[in-house]
Amino acid sequence: MAEVQFNGSAAESVRSGLARYSVNAGYLRARLGGALTYRMSPSWSLTGIVAMTYLTGNAKDSPIVEDIGSATQAFGGALVNYRFSPR
Repeated sequence: MAEVQFNGSAAESVRSGLARYSVNAGYLRARLGGALTYRMSPSWSLTGIVAMTYLTGNAKDSPIVEDIGSATQAFGGALVNYRFSPR
């Protein structure tokens, strides 16, 4: 999986302008996240989601991450939920 996400072949290097790179096996990320749901009624609720990921090892050293990305990646989202009640 790391090869697909972080490697850069010669053809991809020419096309993107990023340096050619080959990832070796190893631990790729550390992630911490959570979600919180607030129930407004029996049918409606709101959910908030947050997560922080830190890339390590060869993934962090990839030109994709060093040149145009970041080793620290954040994610957040909000959901409005509706629960259908059985009749």
